Amino acid sequence: MGNSVTWKHCLLRSAVVAAASADAALGALAPLLRRPRVQHLCFHHIATDRLNAFRHLLTILHRDHALIGYGQAINRTRDGLFAEPALALSFDDGFHSQLAAARALEEVGARGCFFVCPSIFDYPSRQATARFCRERLHCPPRRLMDWDDVAELMSRGHEIGCHSLSHANLAACSPQELDDQIGLAREAIVTRLGRADHFAWPWGRWQHVTPDVVRRVFEAGFATCASAEHGCHDVAHPDPQTLCIRRVVLDTIRRPQDALTLLALSASASGDGGWPNEWEQAARGGER
Repeated sequence: MGNSVTWKHCLLRSAVVAAASADAALGALAPLLRRPRVQHLCFHHIATDRLNAFRHLLTILHRDHALIGYGQAINRTRDGLFAEPALALSFDDGFHSQLAAARALEEVGARGCFFVCPSIFDYPSRQATARFCRERLHCPPRRLMDWDDVAELMSRGHEIGCHSLSHANLAACSPQELDDQIGLAREAIVTRLGRADHFAWPWGRWQHVTPDVVRRVFEAGFATCASAEHGCHDVAHPDPQTLCIRRVVLDTIRRPQDALTLLALSASASGDGGWPNEWEQAARGGER
């Protein structure tokens, strides 16, 4: 019994020390969280057993940040309006679980942007959805939204963006494939919903995009293009085509303090929010 008590006491003491260290670290990062800026957060699947944690995170974020819409965040960055710390939330891949996340956002008076792949909406059978999840999203079969779901989101003030036609690695696509993945995707969303202003490329890292892809995104009629590279925005970009939207992905975060720590570290890595410096020369040469 004595050994058991001692063992439990050691575990408890270790937990307390770890928690204190985490709180101290977060306290040191607090000034970064209070920096006036615009920062984008990105989520994917919100599991049912994680929904309350998502709500709790929103409550914590809302204490020190304005939760603003995606388009509003773009406008603030375009106009250099950085009077307060502001966050915009977006969701990729069109998982049905995001409908509950949208309601959680509405509970705190916020709205999000949902990036979807319209090809699956036209063939929403269970078999097609399972294949899409397995082959395109690299995840277990999960229910996806349909056209009615995204139209309902729009009617409640959320924005719908494009995540390519079928979640392709755009850096590996042929020119004809890019026409479909970008141009045809936008046409499908505009036809069904009336507008499609925002684009986020699948997988979201630099290796999944090229200067030619970005050029085609804006030529297709999109007003913005987003990554899944960490960072924030605190420098004005009057021309949205010079802006690569940074988004902090929080899917794997389990504790609010960990999310805040990642947010603070990303806030410190703001840069100028533009495209990589080497892209100008790469674009002139035709290849990246």
